[in-house]
Amino acid sequence: MNNNIASRSAHTNHTARTTKCVLGALALAFAVTACSPAAAENAHSEEAAPAAVQGPLTEMLNGALGLNVTPAEQERQWAEQNRRQEELIAQCMTEAGFEYIPNLPTSTTNVADLFRMDDREWVAQFGYAMVRTPWDATDAKTERTNPNDAYTASLSVAELAAYNDALFGSLADVNYVGSDNADDIQTMLANGGCWGAAQDQVISESAASALYTDEFAPLTDAIMAFFDDQRQEITEADRQWVTCMADAGHTGFQRQSDAEASIEAAYDNILASFNWDAWDVEAFGYPSAANNTDLANLADKEVTLAVADFDCRVATNFDASRGAFQVEAEKQFVADYRAELDALMAAAEQR
Repeated sequence: MNNNIASRSAHTNHTARTTKCVLGALALAFAVTACSPAAAENAHSEEAAPAAVQGPLTEMLNGALGLNVTPAEQERQWAEQNRRQEELIAQCMTEAGFEYIPNLPTSTTNVADLFRMDDREWVAQFGYAMVRTPWDATDAKTERTNPNDAYTASLSVAELAAYNDALFGSLADVNYVGSDNADDIQTMLANGGCWGAAQDQVISESAASALYTDEFAPLTDAIMAFFDDQRQEITEADRQWVTCMADAGHTGFQRQSDAEASIEAAYDNILASFNWDAWDVEAFGYPSAANNTDLANLADKEVTLAVADFDCRVATNFDASRGAFQVEAEKQFVADYRAELDALMAAAEQR
């Protein structure tokens, strides 16, 4: 396997199984939900963080995109999107002269049941689920069995390279490990072979596609900038959380989101600098805490930090305080862009 494909696939697999707060295809560009560990619908233990608050802008976007649904319905929607995407990939690969069997889960696993980030006991085991994840300890990992493995194993080196080029396009020569930049992601879709074309098609068939039209480009840019600014904002809730974390021995943070971001950055750095030439993916699988010392050490650090983060959020009532700030900011945004948002909602309903 091409080294960049291997490293990108490791990050892609990780992202796919740890992201609870995705917005279907729209998540490729930006997220509008409050994706804190407290965003779960129900508490799973007595030591649970309070539920995150949803602002009016988030409610509007989630409603228009069909995301204000039960976890079970959201799982069904994601499964349908995945089925459609895999069918499109298979059609595209066949047209390119290759065999491709849609890579669909062999069983159904409710992500909300696996990722209980509102539960302190769960956090004490998996942290942010960045390095060690519940997928690795459950039967859900059987969902990652690829029905195309036998076919790709039968290909020569040159044939496999051509297969990967058809499947991933120019991504075979580009390393996007760790990138969540919107421009990078759009480049991945445009140059990502059958995989990127399928992703792009799924987006175009969804209500989210309204956000990608020229008509709403200025509004989409404003929404993205707004949520980026909110993520960077340092509030009084963040300052209280920073003080609590410092008292617990964890310094160097300016805002609560910096904690998880520091682990993600360390994880991505390990993968980006990994010596793929000396690693047999087929024999050992992708690097993990079970087979790599650096990742094992990071996993331990992650759990320690995540538990302290959890405790400080509870102790400072962080989620309610930060949520109140977010709600007020979203109210102002909605007031400023009411006409444009109403037009977007109407366009999304017609798709």
